[in-house]
Amino acid sequence: MSELSQPISPEHLLSPEADVRKFLTPTVSRLAFAASTPALLEPMQHSISKDQKDAFATTTADNLPYAIANAVSLESRNQAPQQSVSEWNQDFWRNVQAMTDKDVSEPLRTERINAFAVLDIKLDNKELDITGSFNAQVDLFRKKYVDTKKSDIKQFARDIAKDCKNDDGSVDMAKLQTRLDAIEPVLAIFGTDNDINLLVKDFALADAVFTQSEPFKKQAADVAVSQLKQPLQGSEHTRIQALWEKVNQKTTRLETSSFEGGEILRYKPESIRIDSSTGEKVMPLFYVQGINGDSKLPWTLEALAKEDQREIIAISYTDKLKGSTSKDTLETIASGGSNTPGETEANSVITEMDSLQANEIIRVLHDLRIDQVDIVAESRGAIRLIAAMTKNPDLFRNAYLAHPAGLDNRTYVKSHLDAARQVINHAARKALGKVEKHANDGVASPRGRKWLRDPRGWRKEHKSVAHADVRGALAAYAKAYPDKQITIAGDKNDKAFLSHRLEQNTGKSENVTFILTDWGGHGIGYNPEAVKEISGSLKKLETTGRNKSQFALAG
Repeated sequence: MSELSQPISPEHLLSPEADVRKFLTPTVSRLAFAASTPALLEPMQHSISKDQKDAFATTTADNLPYAIANAVSLESRNQAPQQSVSEWNQDFWRNVQAMTDKDVSEPLRTERINAFAVLDIKLDNKELDITGSFNAQVDLFRKKYVDTKKSDIKQFARDIAKDCKNDDGSVDMAKLQTRLDAIEPVLAIFGTDNDINLLVKDFALADAVFTQSEPFKKQAADVAVSQLKQPLQGSEHTRIQALWEKVNQKTTRLETSSFEGGEILRYKPESIRIDSSTGEKVMPLFYVQGINGDSKLPWTLEALAKEDQREIIAISYTDKLKGSTSKDTLETIASGGSNTPGETEANSVITEMDSLQANEIIRVLHDLRIDQVDIVAESRGAIRLIAAMTKNPDLFRNAYLAHPAGLDNRTYVKSHLDAARQVINHAARKALGKVEKHANDGVASPRGRKWLRDPRGWRKEHKSVAHADVRGALAAYAKAYPDKQITIAGDKNDKAFLSHRLEQNTGKSENVTFILTDWGGHGIGYNPEAVKEISGSLKKLETTGRNKSQFALAG
């Protein structure tokens, strides 16, 4: 461990801002905001409202998510090789002696001795417990902070800062930072998986923030907002993600089950709203993701469920590339009633892969004994959905598709070049501060960039997209079901999916309209505004006074 820096005087903390930033790292900032708004623990959440910022100044350290941290700590400790109480105590005492050995340089040694002292570990105390087996103070330390069935990070954070306080009761942040650095090896008692030992330091600093004066907290709030916008990197992301996953374990309503083709995900909010067109609870919403969409399924399902107040269902394919890219003809319906194909107006082309996945959508809904669903789909997901609707139109009511593939009339090479342009466009917009991290996911995500270099992935899935032409199927479907309203929207930041181009490719119909969104690029991504727009559109269709079977397509 390197030599410790000299403490910074507390009077220097309020200026310049860089000194506050020294202690309010992105991780500490996220924890501090989580004291009033737990949802800000979500690693991909980078924006904050004025109300959330104002709450920063009025909340207290007692509201920090210590219970979640303790649960992560206990889980980490349980995954490590287990020791008997005697072994633990002996190992800990040996480590204390090694950390304070006379060969340790100053001022590091003195800082460690002082730190152990406030934790009630005195180096000259050889007193044994009542059994005569253990060092009594070490055993009390173990029971206080890391007993067999508990961790107490809150108590540790408060105790370690006891003699780091200024005259006004606020914690000297620089002195506390120095102390935490000095005893970092000790923090491993709380576990090391998911870097929980480093998370203890984050909590101690976040706790200390709330002891500061009002001017400090006001400046800290400004700095924390700025830090929250920074993407979490490496270990920072690891430990915040561990907390967020534990939060979801406690509050999630996400249910998963397996089927032959993959996994079914169902997210149920606390309450289901009433459908204004039926007066009954609104039917489930089925979400169909595009390329690279599996990674954001949990976020998307939860966001849609909470915004639209209904159950959301999706499929994560175990083998999403199964099936070939050979072309199949999709027979379309031009007239006739439900499940009664009329004269074929125009055939459409999809791949065997998309046809198989469309069949799986139908089969899953039948297996779940769901009679009808509304639909949200994006990008390549639109190909599978339009195929599924053509095969079994009764299953589907209202729908919203974001940037639907299969209507854009692009070649295989052109679709891949457009994907590459999206990556570049996203990077440029982010550099200019026009879009926050993950506001535009899909091919512009880190996983998407990897996908661009994946020969098997992009060749097969891009062939699927490039070979698909479902314009005829969509036109025939709209003609066969004039009571289903279809809205196709392109995004102003995605030139391949501009609404007027989709309109030129698809053609006009009385129940098909075209709009232009401003989501920052291709797909829903992690964009709350896109989710609100989708939910608002679906709710509006319920109140338009048109038929109950309306269909909205957005691109």
